[in-house]
Amino acid sequence: MDPLLIVLVCIYSSIFLVGFTGNVLMVVVTFHSNNLRSICNILICACCFFDMLLYTDILAFVASMFVPITQEHCFYINIPADFGAFASNACVLAVGIDRLLAVGSPTRYKSLELQKGRYLFLLMSFPVIYALALLYVGVGQRDPLRNVVCLLPESLGHAYDLFALTSLFINLFVPPIYFYVYFRVKRMRMSEFMAYFLFIDQEEIGQKRVLSHMYV
Repeated sequence: MDPLLIVLVCIYSSIFLVGFTGNVLMVVVTFHSNNLRSICNILICACCFFDMLLYTDILAFVASMFVPITQEHCFYINIPADFGAFASNACVLAVGIDRLLAVGSPTRYKSLELQKGRYLFLLMSFPVIYALALLYVGVGQRDPLRNVVCLLPESLGHAYDLFALTSLFINLFVPPIYFYVYFRVKRMRMSEFMAYFLFIDQEEIGQKRVLSHMYV
């Protein structure tokens, strides 16, 4: 066997074990612990589940090193991985939108928490529909004659170009949302910090006034 092939198999197998196991643990812990049932934690759990599906692409890749796989078969084998890649990309945006609502309109967010099921359904609709739409495009790109190294780009054909383009637009929104949430939370914590010390100062002033009246 080619030494380079052995090295690649070892590297990708290690990536699969670490990535797949880590995401499985996140999903299991979220479902097992009642303290991790918040909307944000459930969304993060969904992202981990999609990432878990994405890592199955490595299995197809390793298999294609030893067994000839046509592009059509690669597409069918990689349906879970393709779906995971598409949905995971959009899921990050869903988490950002959730955090944006939480810090931008806390009162409104409290009311959304009372309708957790409907709210989660709306947030997760975009990642799922987005992933299914790209898979539908990929169906038309099947080639039963061409053997490929079974990876995401090869399994999708030109549909992968569409994924790359749409994910670019999605990722343009992600950093600004997360930066806004970060600075908003930081500002809120700073306000709480200042309010705490202001309260202590007011309390000390009150104590000094009481003591001054006692000695008068």
